[in-house]
Amino acid sequence: MPAEFLDIAMTPDVMDVQHEMGSDELWQSPHRQRRGERFGASEEAMIATRDSFYLATLSQTGWPYIQHRGGPVGFLHLLDETTLAMADFSGNRQYITTGNLRGSDRACLFLMDYPRRARLKIYATVEVVAVDADPQLLAQVAPENYRARIERIYRFHLQAFDWNCPQHITPRYTARQVADWIAEDIVAGKAPAVRVYEDADYVAFLDIRPFSRGHTLVVPKQHYENLVDTPPDVVAGMAKLGQRIAQASRESGLHADGNNIAINDGKAAFQTVFHIHLHVVPRKSGDKLAFAKGMLLRRDPDRETSGKILLEAVARLSDPQADLST
Repeated sequence: MPAEFLDIAMTPDVMDVQHEMGSDELWQSPHRQRRGERFGASEEAMIATRDSFYLATLSQTGWPYIQHRGGPVGFLHLLDETTLAMADFSGNRQYITTGNLRGSDRACLFLMDYPRRARLKIYATVEVVAVDADPQLLAQVAPENYRARIERIYRFHLQAFDWNCPQHITPRYTARQVADWIAEDIVAGKAPAVRVYEDADYVAFLDIRPFSRGHTLVVPKQHYENLVDTPPDVVAGMAKLGQRIAQASRESGLHADGNNIAINDGKAAFQTVFHIHLHVVPRKSGDKLAFAKGMLLRRDPDRETSGKILLEAVARLSDPQADLST
């Protein structure tokens, strides 16, 4: 039967430490309201949008084992208000988690939402289901268009859950989230950015992680994932604007001696944001910036000033209303 999370977590040793630190009245009060017996709408939303979580099991040596589990978004399924399930994909064939579950069916799931700085902790017992034992369950947990072999199914029976505070969680974003942010927020003007050019089809703004002063990204407002996905005329427009910004970096107060112009096409080519963009990286003779050696990161000491310099220089070079797609 599901219990209160702290009924499981708070052992006599834990309560002794709480007493020593003066927090026993806070956490050992009978009026504490931290029920976690059934999943609700908040938990359902958290579970349905995860593409990974951490799973802890207990070994016969007494040592805990924590494993990162991942898959397509939603691979951890909420079957009902007290039951979860997931397909266990073939991996490195160590079978430590599955072996641990033969000795103890107790587990803890730790779900992270880094952008929202939220974490959900779940105590559960685990039922290991043979892949051919329940065809209906298999159909529920088998992801579509995902290249992985399912070896078994884990069915989690909720014992208790709790949410943690956001303290000390650093926001982190997936490549897809960043691409959506560029397409939906920066392009739409909802998110802050140091813009150096904008027209009906393109926007150019300073990279938030510049390799050099004036490092600019040229982005089409229409979403295209990579170079192959992008129409040739759009690529030509990006190149034309990139050329103008490169010229501006030479003729402005940035005093660049040259520029690197690059489009990273695909994960193998170091593309991490999957909304097509062109890099314009101003260079100075002797700057010793080596792209091949770990992609060294350098900060712009004054992004606002750099952006203003480029903005004014680009505007002076040609008519800002010019059609870049021709």
